[in-house]
Parts: sequence; structure tokens; C-alpha cells
Amino acid sequence: KKRIYSLLLTFLLCAICFASEHSAVRIRRFDTAQGLSSNRVGGGVRDSQGLMWFATWHGLNCYDGYDFHCLKIQPGDSVPIGTNLIRDIFLGDNGNIICHTDEGLMEFDLKTYRFKNLSRKQVETYALRAGRNWKGTLDFQGNLWTADRSGLYERYTSAPLAKLMPGTAGTMPRSFLVEGDGSIMIGMRSPQGISVYDSRGSEIRKISTPSVPYCIFSDSNGEIWVGCKPGGLMKLDGQAVSGDAVYDIKEDSRGRLWVATYGEGIKCIGNPSSSRPVISPSIGGKKIKQLLITPSDRIIAATTEGLLFGKIEDGDFMKTRLRSLRHEAGNVSSLSANNLIAL
Repeated sequence: KKRIYSLLLTFLLCAICFASEHSAVRIRRFDTAQGLSSNRVGGGVRDSQGLMWFATWHGLNCYDGYDFHCLKIQPGDSVPIGTNLIRDIFLGDNGNIICHTDEGLMEFDLKTYRFKNLSRKQVETYALRAGRNWKGTLDFQGNLWTADRSGLYERYTSAPLAKLMPGTAGTMPRSFLVEGDGSIMIGMRSPQGISVYDSRGSEIRKISTPSVPYCIFSDSNGEIWVGCKPGGLMKLDGQAVSGDAVYDIKEDSRGRLWVATYGEGIKCIGNPSSSRPVISPSIGGKKIKQLLITPSDRIIAATTEGLLFGKIEDGDFMKTRLRSLRHEAGNVSSLSANNLIAL
């Protein structure tokens, strides 16, 4: 019996050690060497887009998951405050960032990316929330961000070992979408179509598509759109919208859908919630691989002929004007290559 108990105990200890090794809590430290503008961090928030923002003694810092970007007061900003030493920050009622400095409170507008004044009533309301001790902020992955006098810290759990989803071996997946309930849609090249899995990874149904689904997108109304190549833009219910070859779909702040087509350039669906959505003529470009739309409705497109960018018009989206950035011999500020696959 002692031998059996000893073997069981050894087995349990090994199992615990294995589990601990693959789910260990780790801490990553950031300071000025990693791009933080100051090691003195007074607070942090997460905005509605999932970006992390931090108050530092040398400006407002945004972390996009890869790099830190420092935002400071610029000439022309409408704030009388003349310091970039930010003590702490918190989200205002409209979702913008309220910055607390030694000279008072100011607002950072997440649409214009500029600092601006607060009304007297807002200052009186927000003053009660300023100066609180920051206990940390969780990001979208559940990682905890904290700070001390020497830098910023991300407390995270190491990722579990990946496993192959059943039925996907040799299928050449081209796109995927994770829904709010944890279910997953995977667009396959072979066999052609979309496979839907539940949150446990079990396949629950298949959806046929007119050709290979290169992108699957869920808009703010919960409608799911599928872009196919060589041709076909459709809603998940099977309603065909166009015969364009589609690589990517994005949504702007007004709920309009922007479509990256391969051959016809950038197009827009101004009425995606309609029972009969209509796609526009080309707004610019030709062979578009990927789109990016910023919170302030700037559009950027990766194409086979360089980068396209512009500001989306609030009213008539057909008036949106796109500029290009390409490789130019002798121009150090130009692109190194024109054939862009992703942003």
C-alpha cells in the first residue's frame, strides 16, 4: 500500500507541476527602454476599442499591444494647461480620457486625438474622481496592469499549449471569426465553405459559400458578412450583395461597411441594416488586400500598388478622397516596396 500511495503522490505532484508550468503567472516590465515616455506612471484605463492608456510624467501613453505611443499637448490645442505631467487618468462619461494634472483637468478626445477643455460643470463633476490611488487595470485578455516608481508591469498567464481543431487538418483555413458566445467560424479553402464550432471546439454545422471565404465579419448590429474570392460578398443568411472578390471588411463609426475588393478597389455599403443592402462603385484603388479604420474614421488600405489613406466623409461617403504612398527612388520617406499584404 505504501508503494501505491507513493506512486500516486508522485503522479499527483508531477501533474501539478506540469499544470503550473503551463499556466504560470508571469510579469512583464516596461520602462523607457521599451518605449514608455516616462517610468513614472500614475494610472491607466482601457478604452472601448481595447487600447490601453497610461498617465505618465511625460505625456499620455497609448499601448496598442506592440508599441507605446506618446501623446502630448500640441500647439493649437484648446487647453490652457501647459504641462505634460499627468498624475492620473480615468474615462469620462462620453468614453474620452480625463487627464488630471497639477494645473487642473483636461479631456483627451479619442476621435480627434487632441486635448481639449472641459466645461465648468464637467470639472466640478470629475474633480471628485481625480487623484484616486490606481490599483491597476485589466486589458481585454484579463491581464492586470500596475505600476510603481520604476515602470509599468503586465501580469499575465502564459498561454496554454495549442491544439489542432478537429476536422481542420489539411483544410487550408483562410478566415475565422470568434462570436460573443465563444463559438468559432472558420472559412475553409478545401473543402470550400465555413465550418462552425462551439466554444468547446466541436463542429456543429457547415455553411456553403459561392467560393473560398477570405474574410468573415460581424458588424455592430450582429449581422455576419462573408467575403469570398474569386467572387462573392454575402450575408451569412445567403443573401448575395455583390460578385466582387473580397479580401476584407471593416465598419466605420457611422455603421457603414467598407469593403476591400481585389480588382475594383475600395467600396462602401451605406445601408448594411437594410433588407436590400447596396454596395457603392469604387471609391479608389484597385487591388486591395486589407483595410484599417481608426476610431477617428481615418481609412488606410494595403494594396498591391502601395498604401492608400484618407479621412472618411461624415455625410456623403462617396466624397472620401484617398491619397497614395508608394516607393520612390531616392525618397527616404517613401515605402520600401509597393506590394503590401497586411497592415
